[in-house]
Order: sequence, then structure tokens, then C-alpha cells
Amino acid sequence: MLGELVKRAVNLLVLGLAVLAFFTVPLGERTLYQHCAAIVSTKEAKALGKGVEHAGKTVEQEVRKD
Repeated sequence: MLGELVKRAVNLLVLGLAVLAFFTVPLGERTLYQHCAAIVSTKEAKALGKGVEHAGKTVEQEVRKD
């Protein structure tokens, strides 16, 4: 039981460090979060999102039809 608690505590610590690094450690001029935000805000990514949304609605209609 104590071993499980220690394992969960270590996992939580590692997750916390990963989140901290994601938002604060610069990779070049930006953090990983800023890089991801820049990628998602591109015209191509928005077009991809609309295409995925359209495909999802089409699948939903097909599933509900049967």
C-alpha cells in the first residue's frame, strides 16, 4: 500500500515537472506551449479543424440514420 502511494506521488511529481517545462522552458525563442499555439493558429490548421468537424458530422449522420 505504501509502495502504491509512493509510485503515485512520483508520477504526480513527474507530471508536474512536465507541465512546468511545457509552459516555462524556452525552446529557441518560444516555449513549447507558444510553439503549439502558433501552429494551431495557422490558416492550414484551422482548415484541418473544419474538415475534421465536417467529417465528424457526416459520420454522426450516418450512425444516426441506421
